[in-house]
Amino acid sequence: MQRKGRMPSRREGRKAGLKRVNLDRLAELRHRKHADYLLIAKDVVIIVEETGRAKTDDVNQLIETAKLIREGAIYIEDARIEQARIVGVLHARRVDSMVRRYLMQKSMKLSKAIKGFSIRTSSCDLKPVIAKLLTARKG
Repeated sequence: MQRKGRMPSRREGRKAGLKRVNLDRLAELRHRKHADYLLIAKDVVIIVEETGRAKTDDVNQLIETAKLIREGAIYIEDARIEQARIVGVLHARRVDSMVRRYLMQKSMKLSKAIKGFSIRTSSCDLKPVIAKLLTARKG
């Protein structure tokens, strides 16, 4: 059973066909801004940034990670992530209105700059957001 506000366990992720990659463990990202981790499915990559209170820097970390994926700077064995649809998820307990405005402003420019990229927010349980993204890719 999933605990509220938590990421799906590895077992739950494997059942859903997800591969979780902790970006802090990748040497090529050691000195670059990046999100916390990736969830990789067959044709979608979900970039997750977890924080208590969302800031504009958190949004920028999602954007920077998406750019690195599109440039091919992040290599994940057995995954072709450069061609996948990319979705950023800002998982925070609280998202201020200033961050929401910043996110809306950035999202208009981002869809053109980084093909197939969008950002969502989640303030509690991350599992339904991920499930919705995975079912949206099938339909």
